[in-house]
Amino acid sequence: MTRSDVYGRGNQKGVVVGGENYDMLKTVLMLVVESDCVAAVVKENIWQKEMC
Repeated sequence: MTRSDVYGRGNQKGVVVGGENYDMLKTVLMLVVESDCVAAVVKENIWQKEMC
Protein backbone atom coordinates (compact mmCIF):
# COMPACT_ATOMS: atom_id res chain seq x y z
CA MET A 1 0.00 0.00 0.00
CA THR A 2 1.25 3.48 -0.88
CA ARG A 3 0.01 6.64 0.82
CA SER A 4 0.49 10.11 -0.69
CA ASP A 5 -0.71 13.50 0.50
CA VAL A 6 -2.18 15.55 -2.36
CA TYR A 7 -3.91 18.88 -2.84
CA GLY A 8 -7.03 19.29 -4.90
CA ARG A 9 -10.46 20.71 -4.89
CA GLY A 10 -12.43 17.67 -5.99
CA ASN A 11 -16.07 17.72 -4.94
CA GLN A 12 -15.36 19.50 -1.66
CA LYS A 13 -14.23 22.78 -3.31
CA GLY A 14 -11.91 23.48 -0.38
CA VAL A 15 -12.72 25.69 2.62
CA VAL A 16 -13.72 29.34 2.31
CA VAL A 17 -12.69 31.63 5.20
CA GLY A 18 -13.21 35.38 4.89
CA GLY A 19 -13.53 35.16 1.12
CA GLU A 20 -10.28 33.16 0.75
CA ASN A 21 -10.49 29.63 -0.68
CA TYR A 22 -8.11 27.08 0.86
CA ASP A 23 -7.57 23.72 -0.82
CA MET A 24 -7.99 20.77 1.53
CA LEU A 25 -5.10 18.38 1.98
CA LYS A 26 -6.23 14.93 0.88
CA THR A 27 -4.72 11.47 1.04
CA VAL A 28 -4.55 9.04 -1.87
CA LEU A 29 -4.11 5.34 -1.13
CA MET A 30 -2.84 2.98 -3.81
CA LEU A 31 -3.26 -0.72 -3.20
CA VAL A 32 -1.66 -3.27 -5.53
CA VAL A 33 -3.14 -6.78 -5.65
CA GLU A 34 -2.91 -9.73 -7.99
CA SER A 35 -5.46 -9.76 -10.84
CA ASP A 36 -7.36 -12.78 -9.52
CA CYS A 37 -7.87 -11.09 -6.13
CA VAL A 38 -9.23 -7.72 -7.31
CA ALA A 39 -12.94 -8.58 -7.14
CA ALA A 40 -12.62 -10.11 -3.68
CA VAL A 41 -10.58 -7.20 -2.31
CA VAL A 42 -12.99 -4.57 -3.63
CA LYS A 43 -16.17 -6.44 -2.67
CA GLU A 44 -15.16 -7.71 0.76
CA ASN A 45 -12.59 -5.09 1.85
CA ILE A 46 -10.13 -7.93 2.37
CA TRP A 47 -7.27 -5.42 2.42
CA GLN A 48 -8.48 -4.41 5.90
CA LYS A 49 -8.34 -8.01 7.13
CA GLU A 50 -5.99 -10.24 5.18
CA MET A 51 -4.83 -10.94 1.66
CA CYS A 52 -6.73 -13.51 -0.41
